[in-house]
Amino acid sequence: MTASVIGSEGRTKWRGGRTQEGHREYWLTQKVKTTDPDDGPDIVIQASGLPAIGSFWNYGNGSDTWAFCWPTRTQKPMVDGEPNQFWLVESYFTTKPFQRCQTTTIEDPLLEPQKVSGSFVKYTKEAIVDRNGNPLVSSSNEMYRGPQVEIDGNRPTVTIEQNVLVLGLDVFAPMVDTVNDASLWGLPARTIKLSNVSWERKHHGVCNKYYTRIFQFDVNFNTYDRSIIDEGTKVHIGHWSKCSPGTGTGTGPGTWVVDGSSFQRFKDCNGENIRTLLDGAGNPLLGGVPVFNNFQFYSESNFLTLNVPLAL
Repeated sequence: MTASVIGSEGRTKWRGGRTQEGHREYWLTQKVKTTDPDDGPDIVIQASGLPAIGSFWNYGNGSDTWAFCWPTRTQKPMVDGEPNQFWLVESYFTTKPFQRCQTTTIEDPLLEPQKVSGSFVKYTKEAIVDRNGNPLVSSSNEMYRGPQVEIDGNRPTVTIEQNVLVLGLDVFAPMVDTVNDASLWGLPARTIKLSNVSWERKHHGVCNKYYTRIFQFDVNFNTYDRSIIDEGTKVHIGHWSKCSPGTGTGTGPGTWVVDGSSFQRFKDCNGENIRTLLDGAGNPLLGGVPVFNNFQFYSESNFLTLNVPLAL
């Protein structure tokens, strides 16, 4: 018995106007789908993805930070007279003073605005380039590794706390350790990861049950995809040309001639097995900028279905 907005916004139509007093008004109609044909308006009104009470108008290419979402909301089935899973929900936004944050006293915890906070988490990473983008390599063109190139890094975190009537464990549990599938908070896709969720069941008064859930997001401005330097101990079968023993490690003077598509242990000009940078095609990289291979590990999720704010 759950319901959610279809798509990132689920917008089917919108309209706006201005009152005689000069206050701006907006109406947003969204399409909602329930998990059961017998789910009624009491389920639909709590659908994930609907604008939170007190959130400001921010849809499409425009926004109005003084127009807040009122508790006023209507929902009607798309098909009358028979079981139906699709509903149209209309929310109302206005700049009228009633909904101004400074003048509204909230007693119902479900109407409280979401709490948003942030911090930074320190971690250690292995540097591969200097501040100017130059690769950290030795005079023999080998990458420096180990503690001598480990540096401190800081990663932003965003914490969002919200009160909800329905916990939605089945919705957010699969999203842990996934990344955003689209732009969010001004950041591109695959840069925000839901790292943890905590929740608590509470009571308003004696009988009214609700839940407080806290989402913890980590932000990586450089994306959560990994870039790994292309290197190894094997190369395509080949031999050295114009390379005399004692002139280097194999990544210095000389030319590598490819003889076949199979792989062999790479040896320097002196016949010693060594590890070498690769050119992205399985051949030794004889100078130049190192090549990186990109990998994706985390699946994607639409975090807007968790009713997180569109902007921080």
